[in-house]
Amino acid sequence: MVDARTPKWVGHCDDGAQVHRDRVVACGAGDILDGDVDYAVNIASTRAKDKLADFSLKSQQPALSGKFHVEIRNTKLDARWVGQGQVYVLLSMDLEENKQAKITQEPEPAGDLDKQDKQGNLAPKGVEVSETPKNAEKIEQKDQPKQQKHAGEEKDDTGLKKGLE
Repeated sequence: MVDARTPKWVGHCDDGAQVHRDRVVACGAGDILDGDVDYAVNIASTRAKDKLADFSLKSQQPALSGKFHVEIRNTKLDARWVGQGQVYVLLSMDLEENKQAKITQEPEPAGDLDKQDKQGNLAPKGVEVSETPKNAEKIEQKDQPKQQKHAGEEKDDTGLKKGLE
């Protein structure tokens, strides 16, 4: 809820990151759940960092497509405002730090998954899948130690005691 006391930057929280003076700034918002303001600040900060990372990616590699991992450093919490049911944060980073953000492309999944699905084998190429032998259960049963019975007790098939009547 925006009123006269609300800072101007809160009204632009839906926008992406922007350059302001020599810094890149981004706003994030988080809902206050069960009165936990700290959690809402963490959520809002994460959303603002996502905007900063997106800005870094687009400014350094505008033509790339696919999934990327962007590592940003030295973000600063410039402002925090607690509104009705929401927390807003304003994060910034130095424009030079933005240029130093580390960007790596996430690797494609190994192998042809469609072909492997049709064969019933989901392992990547070069990895063999072995099946469990059908007699594995019988072998395990033979290797288990016999349960001792105490006088006056019997055990059922599951090994649980049952009283004598």
